[in-house]
Amino acid sequence: MKLVKKYSFLIIVFTFLILPLWSFAATAANPLTNLNQATPPILQNQGDLPRVVGNIVKAMLGMLGVIFLAFIVYAGFLWAIAEGDSSKIQKAKTIIVWSFAGLVICLGAYAITLYILGAFGVT
Repeated sequence: MKLVKKYSFLIIVFTFLILPLWSFAATAANPLTNLNQATPPILQNQGDLPRVVGNIVKAMLGMLGVIFLAFIVYAGFLWAIAEGDSSKIQKAKTIIVWSFAGLVICLGAYAITLYILGAFGVT
């Protein structure tokens, strides 16, 4: 048992103290002049800040559409397995109503985002 504790301690020390010294990361001659290499590929050559923020907001609003679809499927599943129980059917109807309310809010936010981005000249 002492042998296992001894070796596990050595493995932990090696992993967290010694191994990071052998970094295989690429180094640039001057990191301040090569900032484009540190930028994630999805954000490279996107232009100015309003365009990047606009793309991020559009992606997040697109994900909200996927969440809306998941809620509708979940509510439909609840309704299907309700077996005539009025409380379960009411719960499913409530989820559908609030999901559509959320969708309307998301579409409104998308329209406002497009309007604001259009004011900045971002298409």
